[in-house]
Amino acid sequence: MKTWLAGSGTVAILAVLGVMLPTTVQLTRLNLGLNSSLRSTQQLVIAEQEIVTKNKSLPLLVQTAEKMTQRIEATVTETGAIHDNIVRINQLNSDVLAINQAMMSPTGESAATLAKVNANLLAITEAAQQMQQSVASLDQVLGQDASNLSQIETATQTMNQKVPEVSP
Repeated sequence: MKTWLAGSGTVAILAVLGVMLPTTVQLTRLNLGLNSSLRSTQQLVIAEQEIVTKNKSLPLLVQTAEKMTQRIEATVTETGAIHDNIVRINQLNSDVLAINQAMMSPTGESAATLAKVNANLLAITEAAQQMQQSVASLDQVLGQDASNLSQIETATQTMNQKVPEVSP
């Protein structure tokens, strides 16, 4: 009888092991999968933190874009002033042409005509000087625009270097 009991106990243990072994294998696989998922999630969190903490260039980029908007408004103003001066010079040139044509006629008003020519030439000189000032001002604005564009390019390159797998 002892042999039968010892044999049945072994069979019972083998039956329990037969049931538990597939469960243990499944639990081991599940554990490996969860550990792999945890490592991937940790790597994702680290990459996300690096993007958020290292990328300080975005506020600079926004600030530079705002400066560019202000400079564009200044450019529009200066361009408008240059346009106004060109219109004024064209009108004065038209007046000088009319005076020159009048001088060709056989009238005795040449002294008055010459005074008008002189006045118009002075006005042209003044308008040209104002236009020169506007062009110089526009040149300064364009210089600042170039600097701002350079800052935007630098900020963009910095952001691209800090974001994994992004190339310009």
